[in-house]
Amino acid sequence: METIMRQIFNNIQKKICLSLMLFVCGSLLQAQNNVLKIESDTVSRDTDISLSVSLENESEISGGQFSVSVPDGFVIKTITLSDERKNGHTLDYRLNSNSTSAMVMFYSQPTATIKGNSGSIVDLVITVPKELSAGDYPILLSEVKLAVNATTVAKSSFENGYLTIEEMFDVKVETSVGGTVTGGGSYEMNSVAEIVAIPDEGYHFEQWSDGSKDNPYRFQVTESTVIRASFLPNEYKLEFIIDGEVYQTASVSYGSSLVLPEVAEREGYTFSGWSGVPETMPAKDVTVTGSFSVNYYTVEYYLDGELFSSEKVAFGSVIPTPEVPSKEGYNFDGWQNVPSTMPAKDIVINGSYSINKDMKYNVIYMVDGVEYKRESVSYQDPIVLIAEPEKEGYTFSGWSEVPELMPLKDVTVIGTFAVNEYQVIYVLDGEVYQTASVAYGSTLVLPEVAEREGYTFSGWSGVPETMPAEDIVIDGTYIANMYQLIYIVDGENYEIQNISYGETIIPIAAPTKEGYIFSGWSAIPETMPAEVVVVIGSFVVDNVSLPITESVVNVYSIDGKLLLNNVHLEDAKKNLQRGIYIINGSKILIE
Repeated sequence: METIMRQIFNNIQKKICLSLMLFVCGSLLQAQNNVLKIESDTVSRDTDISLSVSLENESEISGGQFSVSVPDGFVIKTITLSDERKNGHTLDYRLNSNSTSAMVMFYSQPTATIKGNSGSIVDLVITVPKELSAGDYPILLSEVKLAVNATTVAKSSFENGYLTIEEMFDVKVETSVGGTVTGGGSYEMNSVAEIVAIPDEGYHFEQWSDGSKDNPYRFQVTESTVIRASFLPNEYKLEFIIDGEVYQTASVSYGSSLVLPEVAEREGYTFSGWSGVPETMPAKDVTVTGSFSVNYYTVEYYLDGELFSSEKVAFGSVIPTPEVPSKEGYNFDGWQNVPSTMPAKDIVINGSYSINKDMKYNVIYMVDGVEYKRESVSYQDPIVLIAEPEKEGYTFSGWSEVPELMPLKDVTVIGTFAVNEYQVIYVLDGEVYQTASVAYGSTLVLPEVAEREGYTFSGWSGVPETMPAEDIVIDGTYIANMYQLIYIVDGENYEIQNISYGETIIPIAAPTKEGYIFSGWSAIPETMPAEVVVVIGSFVVDNVSLPITESVVNVYSIDGKLLLNNVHLEDAKKNLQRGIYIINGSKILIE
């Protein structure tokens, strides 16, 4: 490629401006001064920059050529004529192999002068590498030749330029709890960095570590630095209200744990506690409510030293007095020492009957909290307990102790029933599988049974809805599964049998087919496995009727494998299983 470009460039040189050649041979020089120069610039790393080659000319310039070079690492990408000064001119250039230098030529045909006396002639696009350190890098001009016309070369000079790469400084931003920060990075000397603090919900920006409170924060970069943003939690109003009235207020920082105020006790009332209390203070005002509810206390009414009734009564309410039933042989003397209103505590109110000694009283039998029977007994008569009751599935505790003689009041005799437990025996296929003790009347929980190859569990039989009042036996069995035995002849189903797992298999009779001999069945298991069994057989053409005249024979299998060599036919028959063989070239059926 470089060779081709060189040839093209040489041809162009021959075609244009013979005055340049005259310059080399000592042609006339125009005395006016003309300066070709490279602009200097400050650039950033890892970018493409545009750089102009300008011409300050006193002469009327029609064309020219020059070389331009950049330091290693820089790359000349493109070279173009500036639109502002070209006048029908054409530009050609040739780059070296690493694009760090170029020979540039601009010309016109027919010869025309460039526009104006100052300004950019050629624009260069140069790639600046990212790994360069700070400093000045020269852009060099050489071999400058400027033509006035076909016979005159202008006096010329040139000025080199520089690309300045400034030192980079790192601006690192950090943050505390409560927000995030954007911005930071690498900046050139004296450039302006901008960082922004973004508070989280419930927080506000306080300041930067250098004391600035600006947000966004813009500052001139003169060195590498670390700047930290500080955030503080906002404060919100916390209001406590009891029974619709403000009890207390406080200012609480976002995220803080709430300290609930103590509430003074109020006689006869209970504080409900505070409702609507968040775990921590949210980013908003919070109202917490509470209330007092009136307490209820127990009033127990004792009649002749025994609890007659009880009820709950609200503090400060009027205490009701229950009516008592009439009791034969007794007079009610009334309730004693009844307060006007309910105090803030449980109280006992006593009442009594006056005894009539000539009356009879009851012996009351209670079983499991329910009256079972009562008997009337005269005062001072012996108390003879009745027989203990019976209840299926239960055992009676016996009667509680009683006085020997009937007192001047009813006597309560107490007894209870306790539920009995009975044995459940689970028998699986005649063997005890599991036992359990189960309370009478309870629902039975049946045990799970492990799977058994080739069998299906039938389930437990004779299971009652609830446990009876006796030991019971529950039976279960495994039932052998049925599996298919499939006979296939010549690729088609011949017969299908359903046989129980483990049952002895009796092969069916071999099929017959005119003109064919049956090869026999493939291997058949002795007993039925827990899977489908496929048995295969086939017919072969009957050509086994040919007589064998030789007494000594060779025996081959159907697939041509030598089985017996040079044996007597009778001996061969003795040593061979039933099937078809090739004997002396003929198919022979051995029974």
